[in-house]
Amino acid sequence: MSYQAEIRAKLDAANSSKSVDHDAERYSDKDVDQMIVNELTNEFNLAQYDLHESDIVRAIKIEALLEPYRDVFKKLYALKVFYAIGKAGAINMVTLKALINRTDKAYETIVSRMIDLNLVYLNKDEEIQLTDEGKSLAERIGIDIFI
Repeated sequence: MSYQAEIRAKLDAANSSKSVDHDAERYSDKDVDQMIVNELTNEFNLAQYDLHESDIVRAIKIEALLEPYRDVFKKLYALKVFYAIGKAGAINMVTLKALINRTDKAYETIVSRMIDLNLVYLNKDEEIQLTDEGKSLAERIGIDIFI
């Protein structure tokens, strides 16, 4: 189940438990996008995490795994972009840009390089998601993705 599908199921369950009225308000895709942004924003609050020596070793290992893709991951916030895409499964480009909060040029450079390196692609709904190679990299660096 994808991250979006899981959130949609939670919203639908909350909707149905509030009322059996068939005219009850339904959540839109925009609401789902906002919930994804809220959850990821909470995860990106780095002050909540303590660091341990094992985290340093893990960071060094991640750095080695990202080496073949250094052209993109040397960019500021590139790993944050990749993480957000991996966690969301598929995410609207505008929503992702709002979450990352970078200039248009910086954001477009990161996403374009990820596309060039076959890590992400635009699906038929014009959402960005991981390719099979991107999913493999996400799993190797420890991102829990929903497949």
